[in-house]
Amino acid sequence: MDLFKDVDLSDVTVKDCGRGHIQIKGALTVNYYPESKKRTAYVCGMVGSAKRVTPKKAVAMANEPPISNGFKSPRLKNYKGAKTKLLSKGAFCHWCKKPLTRATATLDHVIPLSRGGLNNDNNYVLACEPCNSERGNSMPEVVNN
Repeated sequence: MDLFKDVDLSDVTVKDCGRGHIQIKGALTVNYYPESKKRTAYVCGMVGSAKRVTPKKAVAMANEPPISNGFKSPRLKNYKGAKTKLLSKGAFCHWCKKPLTRATATLDHVIPLSRGGLNNDNNYVLACEPCNSERGNSMPEVVNN
């Protein structure tokens, strides 16, 4: 793509989804609209978007953890449905790949709520208790990328 000719794409994959929508997948997935009036980009599973984003910044957004924006999505009261749905897809810890049971599985947010992550199915993964506790609201999978 001509748009990304001066940008290092070694850590990401870029997909043209058509109609001015480009998806950039690195540690995080970024939806980028370079042809829109405001040239917006947003990280999947997060609240809000960035405006007047350059191609270089859009690629950087896919590889850097978001900083806390002060917004905190309210926690759901009942995670059973989401947990059951994820267990049916595969009962392994997203981070360490350890097998999980209903009793040992916890629901983790890929992008923590305190960093602007959403409380929806796109932002949930299963994790074992040690991984979930150790990770807290940090995002080592993005920093170590």
